[in-house]
Amino acid sequence: RMAVDDQYFYDKTFDDVFCYPNEPSGITGWDRCNSECPGRCVEYGISGNSCCFSY
Repeated sequence: RMAVDDQYFYDKTFDDVFCYPNEPSGITGWDRCNSECPGRCVEYGISGNSCCFSY
C-alpha cells in the first residue's frame, strides 16, 4: 500500500489504513467507511471524508 498514489499516511505503520472520500453520487466517505470498514472509522473535519483503521 505504500506505493499507492492516494495514500494519506507515508509511514509503514499505517499500511492498513484506507481512506474514503465523498462520492459525487451523494454518499459520504463516513457512510461508505461504516459499511465497508472491518475496524474503526475516523472522520476528518466536517467534510465527511473518513479513514478506516483496521483492528
